This record gives sequence, C-alpha cells and structure tokens, in this order.
Amino acid sequence: MRPRSRSPSRPWQILITIVEFRGDAAEAARFTESCWRRSYSGSSFYALWTEAYMRWQLFDVPAPERVRRLGAYVSDQLVGFFAAEEMDFTTRNGPRLGTMSSWLSVDPEHGRAGIGRALRRAMWAWQHDRGADFMIGFVNAGTVRGQGRRFWTREVLGAVILRRPALWGHILRPAAAAAAEFSRLEAAGVRLLAQVQRTRRAASLGQIRAYRDEDLAKCRALFAAGPDDFAYAWNDARLAHQLRHSSMPRTLLLDRGSGVEALINYYTLDMVGRQPVRCAIVDFIRSRQGQGECSGFVRHCLEVMASEGHDVALTLGPPAHPSIMLVAGGFLPLLPMQSPIFLPVTPGTTFPGGRRLQIHWR
Repeated sequence: MRPRSRSPSRPWQILITIVEFRGDAAEAARFTESCWRRSYSGSSFYALWTEAYMRWQLFDVPAPERVRRLGAYVSDQLVGFFAAEEMDFTTRNGPRLGTMSSWLSVDPEHGRAGIGRALRRAMWAWQHDRGADFMIGFVNAGTVRGQGRRFWTREVLGAVILRRPALWGHILRPAAAAAAEFSRLEAAGVRLLAQVQRTRRAASLGQIRAYRDEDLAKCRALFAAGPDDFAYAWNDARLAHQLRHSSMPRTLLLDRGSGVEALINYYTLDMVGRQPVRCAIVDFIRSRQGQGECSGFVRHCLEVMASEGHDVALTLGPPAHPSIMLVAGGFLPLLPMQSPIFLPVTPGTTFPGGRRLQIHWR
C-alpha cells in the first residue's frame, strides 16, 4: 500500500504518493540542491551533492537491495526525496543491523503538507521488513538554523542527539574559507584558526600512494584492528566501494615496503555559505602506528588536499578519531554545525555507545 498524506496548508487538498524514487542520480542531485538552496541560501551552509556523489552513495552500490530510495510525488511532480543504506554494525552487545541516512529533502513549496512524515513512515516500514533496529544520521546543531533537529526529535520516539563526535577542521586556504562565512566575526574566527593551525611541513615518511584494488585485504585489516565499541562490519565489496569508486572517493596509503601502515579516505564536497567553499570530507583515518606517528601521515595528506584545490578539510573528532592524532596532525574542533542522531526503529532500542565509534558524516 502506498502511504499518502494530505496538505493542511492549501485551500484544496493535494494527494501525495510515496513510491520508489523514479529518477536517476542526476535528478536526485538536482532536486536535493534545489530544496536545500531555497530553504537555506543566505542563512546557513548547505551541501552540493553532485551526480557523482549520488552515484557513489546511492545508485552504483554493490548491494542494491540494501539501499532504499523514496520519492514523494504530486501526480508526476517530485516534491520529496529520502534515502538510506542498510549497514551491519558491531557493538559491545553483539552484531546489529541498522541504516545510515541523510538527504531528506522536501520541496519548500510543499513544506506543510506532511511529506517528511510520510517519507519517514515509508522508510520505517522498509526498515522493519529488513529487520533493522536503528538509523544513524546527522542534524543541525542547536545553534544552527535548520529543520532536521526539531523534525526528528518530534517524529521518532526515543531519538537521541549525541554530543559527540563533532566536526573538526583544518583550514587549507584561509581567504576562501573566510569568504564563505556569513559574518565578519565568523570570518575573523576562521583566519585566527588558520593561524593557530599553521604547522611545520610534514617530514618525509617514505611512500605515500593511492589505494589499489590489491590493497583491499590490508586495508580491511586496519579497520578490523581498531578498538571500536560501535563500528561498521565491513564486507569486501562494501569496503572496496568506500575506498574507491570512479572519481568520487580517494584513499591515500602509507606503505614503506612492509605493508600498508595507515590510510586516509576522503572525497570532495562543495558547501555553500555566503559563497561556495570546497571541502575535503575525511571519512576515515585508520592506522597501525601510534597516534603521534600517524599525525605525520595526516599532515602529508592535508598537503595533498591543498594541492588539489580544497579550501577546508573536515572530519569527525573523538570518539570517531583520537584527539591526540587529530591535534598533532593539524585538526582542531569547530563551532558546532552538525550533531549525530540515533533513531530507534525497533521500539525500546537504545544507543549502545562506547569509548570508540566508527561512523562517518553524511
């Protein structure tokens, strides 16, 4: 049965139909950009999810049955989009099935028609059928303009907004990063942060190279070796997709002849504030070195990101990545922008928590 909702904000009633998204990656990118631009342009940062990004995250995936893409339609007009990917997790309490999500977008002209709620209910029905216990996502921090925080805490019983991990950053191009801020005070803060983050040039570590397909087993060992209390249970196909897919993600390895010692996995995402800013989003830093030694590898990779034209590097701080490694590598905590949110699907499910979490920002 197709979930339906009717708009209370119009003098006539609009029939909203929730079905499998009918478009492709290009349409998903166009629609989400349009919704977020019209909702937040000039007041808050928003992401420009490109066609290449959508292909990597939601369309060209190794297990299509584990991704759900929903569309809300008025006749043939797309007015809402929501997607999630099913993921296996390891926790302190044993293996769990959950989903990772973002991208909930509603046409602002239909913002009071109950579309978000209808999409949420349809997604929850799919998750129940799949046996998923929870969804992990991100919402705007309390001091940042946005609708996600209020929507999800009201919509899902037992929703928990986590204080950590928060976003940490490294300013690669101070002028471009400052120009994207909305106020002179914020721009001055970015310039000051860039001054604080000035570090010595990274010493030579030996061979830093791009990931190759034959590196998969060694990289998987790096993920499995971490003392994580809540983490993804990667299989080979899904991890290979995370580390390399077409032109979207990039993974750099430290290999000094004795095998892969460390990796950093990142992709390019443009964010729009007062003007666009090019970000290197670092999903994962994994290492079998000590935290201090790994920081030299991180500094090398930041130099590579700067040479590629990135203005800012962003990653999740502790407990996703150790603070000693991040600070020594050149990252510092930013003002709150986004907060992780844990959304129970099965009633009574609680966040298992732990000292080390392995999640990534979406």
